[in-house]
Amino acid sequence: MADRRQTLADASMAAARTHARLKLPSDRPIDIFSIVQQLGIWLKTEPLGNLYGFYLRHGQATGIVLNSR
Repeated sequence: MADRRQTLADASMAAARTHARLKLPSDRPIDIFSIVQQLGIWLKTEPLGNLYGFYLRHGQATGIVLNSR
């Protein structure tokens, strides 16, 4: 459980740093698809059963796979 809490804390801090670096507004929703494109992350949808999605890193390439359902 402690590992999960640390992972969530690390992810939250990384998100805050990226939010600040990209100068994203904090008072309204952001277009996540635009951000993914701006960061050069590939995005794909696939049927994943009960899994919402996952993040992949292969060398310098990064990507997100989301459940298409």
